[in-house]
Parts: sequence; C-alpha cells; structure tokens
Amino acid sequence: MKRFLFTMFAVIMFAIFVPHNAEAKDTYQYKTTTLKVNTWATSKGWGGKSTPTGYKYTYNLFKVTVPKNSYIKIETKVLTEIYIYDELTTRQRPDQIASISDESFLLKDLPQGTYYIGTSSRTKIRFLTVKFKRSGNYCRSKAKKLERGKTEIFSDKDGYNRWYKIVLSKRKAITIYLENLSSGYDFNKWALYNSNGMRIDYKSGHNSAYKMPVLNKGTYYLYIQDPHNAYSDYYSDTAYDVKSISWE
Repeated sequence: MKRFLFTMFAVIMFAIFVPHNAEAKDTYQYKTTTLKVNTWATSKGWGGKSTPTGYKYTYNLFKVTVPKNSYIKIETKVLTEIYIYDELTTRQRPDQIASISDESFLLKDLPQGTYYIGTSSRTKIRFLTVKFKRSGNYCRSKAKKLERGKTEIFSDKDGYNRWYKIVLSKRKAITIYLENLSSGYDFNKWALYNSNGMRIDYKSGHNSAYKMPVLNKGTYYLYIQDPHNAYSDYYSDTAYDVKSISWE
C-alpha cells in the first residue's frame, strides 16, 4: 500500500513540476533580397521543415519598390505561381494581395510603396514598372477622345465608370477591343451611344473584340462600366487589374 501511494505521489509531482511541450505552432521566416527594375534574378521559391514545436516555413522573397502612377509586371521563365505581399509576419501565414497560378507573368496596378514578390518554385524572375496617366473620364462630359489605332491603358483602381469619345469622319463599321492585361479574362459591360444620347449597342461578356454595326459619320461615346458594379466578385483593396481599350 505504501509503495502504491509513493508511486501515485511521484506521478502527481511529475505532472505538476515537469514542463510539457507547448502546443505546436507554425512559424514563418523570410529571406529577402532587393530586386532592381528590369533585372533578372533567381527566385528560389518557398519551402519548410517540421520541428518539435511546429512546421517552419521559409519564404525566399524579393523586395521591390513601386513608383507613383505605375503598374508593375512580374515575369518568370517558367509557368509557376507568383505572389505579391505588402506585409510580412512571423506569427501567421502572410496574406497575398495578388497572385496568379500556372503563368509566367503577373501584372497589377499598385499604390506607391514597398512590396515583396516571390514564386512557388525555382525560376528566373524579373520586375518591371510602367508609368501611365490616370484620366478623370468618369462622365460623358469628361469623355476622353480615343483615336483610331491608339491603345489607352487604365486600371480598376480609380473605381468609376469610363467614358471615351470616338469620332468617325465617314460611315464605317468598327471593332472595339477591350482587354484585361492582368488576367486575359474578365467580365465586361459597356455601351455605345450617339451624340444625341441614344444607345446604339450594348455588350456584356468575356470577349475582348466586339464588332459594331455600320455607323454613320459623327461622334460616339463609349461607356465602360466600373467592374465593381458590373458583377459581384472579390476585389483586392490594394492590387487592381490593368486593362486596355482601342478601336479600328
């Protein structure tokens, strides 16, 4: 009996005073290197290993600087997953502000600042910035004239509808090209009006080239609906798609 009591006492004391392993927690570490514009470098992807206290993730990232009124283009030599982060934390998995899978480029409009980019696999990577002018063509009275064959670049960042003016010197059929440069796939809603405000045509869908009926000589207004209103979907508060509009 004494031996049993002694054994129970020893077990209780062990449970009280001997420290136990803490709950397993994953950790995140980052190896960052500054990447200059238009310079190819090797992206090592990300990896990790299991430890007694949890899984330890290691992200190999490049630190990049985005200037004002610019969109960025990230290029890789192979198809991979490309990520953009604006904040890194060791306590939890970092949140991506933009990503794309099975592609060799990622193109986004970002606010001026510092960001971190990386890939899921080892590959060569390059970072480019392109300046573009933001237009205030949010209503018909401020419509921007769009010349034939000229491509206008804009992004979803400004969050308003777009108006463009097309002037025809003679009767003709035209084709309007509306393309999402960031993904190549988007849902568009837009309409074409004559100078009297009458709607000539209306389009919605995922196409990038739209053939218009034969139009008379005159001035026409192309209305592109803000994608936030075009359909319900997730939009990043930081990274925005870049698009182009032109006509022939």
